[in-house]
Amino acid sequence: YRGVPETLSNVTVSFWSNHTNSGQVGCATVFSDNSSVSTNRFLVHFPCNDGQLYWDFGAIGSGGRLQITWDSAWNSNWAFWTFQSEAGVGQKIWRNGVLITSDATTSTFNLTGLVLNIGAGAGAFWKGQLDDFRIYNRTLSTNEILLLNDSKDSVIAFNELKLNQLWTACITPNDGTSNGNTA
Repeated sequence: YRGVPETLSNVTVSFWSNHTNSGQVGCATVFSDNSSVSTNRFLVHFPCNDGQLYWDFGAIGSGGRLQITWDSAWNSNWAFWTFQSEAGVGQKIWRNGVLITSDATTSTFNLTGLVLNIGAGAGAFWKGQLDDFRIYNRTLSTNEILLLNDSKDSVIAFNELKLNQLWTACITPNDGTSNGNTA
């Protein structure tokens, strides 16, 4: 995070994963703040022994938990996952650019003393592969999620642009052997 306040109310987490369910005991933790405090969590578990995928952001008993039944067809397949929480709007879980569940409840998360573990948390470990793990201090638009799902992170979604906004670019040509002059 850069320039994030102590309390976070809007967030998007995205990553590619290939989960291996073989021999999994307990919940597979993709990432976690390693907290057992139910009033301030930041984590994704999937799948858990109860067959659920959990997205926890803030107080899990007060609007900070979204869950969905894990589909066994999701095992051992690469997928692009996106988890969102937006104040006043709700929480969402996306898989491969498709919204698979949402609700209208939200919570906030206090970042003070945050230690984020990727691939583990509270004794639960991830079995599989993760790639391109990202955390945004805002909720991405549907168009932005679709571009990331298509591995087009070099494309700017139209809704990222504002009237009279100035964008600049630095371009360095390369012929395959050496760099040219930067313009």
